[in-house]
Amino acid sequence: HVYVRRDDTTAMAMSWIIYLLGHNMEVQDRLALEVDSLFDDLNSEIKADGSNGSTTEITLDAIKQLKYLDCVVKEGLRLCPSVPLIGRSATEDMTISGHTVPAGTVIYCFIYQLHRDPEIFPDPEVFNPDRFLPENSGGCHPFAYVPFSAGPRNCIGQKFA
Repeated sequence: HVYVRRDDTTAMAMSWIIYLLGHNMEVQDRLALEVDSLFDDLNSEIKADGSNGSTTEITLDAIKQLKYLDCVVKEGLRLCPSVPLIGRSATEDMTISGHTVPAGTVIYCFIYQLHRDPEIFPDPEVFNPDRFLPENSGGCHPFAYVPFSAGPRNCIGQKFA
């Protein structure tokens, strides 16, 4: 069972990723193969008493081997960011696209829409974790994908989510 709180950003991200996997069986099957392979590797060691090592502890190092899982999570957060809109106050007067923005003005970044820009993410409405494989993800602006915000006021929990 997965228990979630309605207002928890990590729980919402997990819920959307599970939803996306439920609607994309090919991705779900590929992810299951990767996870099963990791468990097979961990369980292949025979314990000293001769029993199967089925109680092997899952470590952070083992989880880091799940490269496709990382892609699935990133793609899920691209399509369904936990915080789809963020606001920041302009600290000084500035000009953006010919428009003057006075200091103190709240500027909003609609992350949901940014992550659906077809110039950055071809076929933006398609759930495609492969777009985050190393060979496919180069050349993007560092702020093109910001599920946890960016800069000095980004999410302090992003490394733990």
